[in-house]
Amino acid sequence: MTSTPPPSPEAKRKKAFVLADALGLTRNERMEFASTLLWRDLISWKELDDAQIERLLDGLEGAVLVLHLIQYRAIRLGTEVQTSPRP
Repeated sequence: MTSTPPPSPEAKRKKAFVLADALGLTRNERMEFASTLLWRDLISWKELDDAQIERLLDGLEGAVLVLHLIQYRAIRLGTEVQTSPRP
């Protein structure tokens, strides 16, 4: 049985960009998301070590899942998806 090597940090970073793009985040929103999630100021995602990229991926995957569930609920109920937070 062969095992697949774990993804490289660069592959994980690319996946994070794909997920952020799927969420429609701008560069500033990506930086704010990462800074808030990791509790640190960032200039670039290139500053992140492997553990921080993993944490970022967890957060982005969670956000994508929640967005999917909200969209599914809206389709099921025949309502529009609310994209902004409630006041």
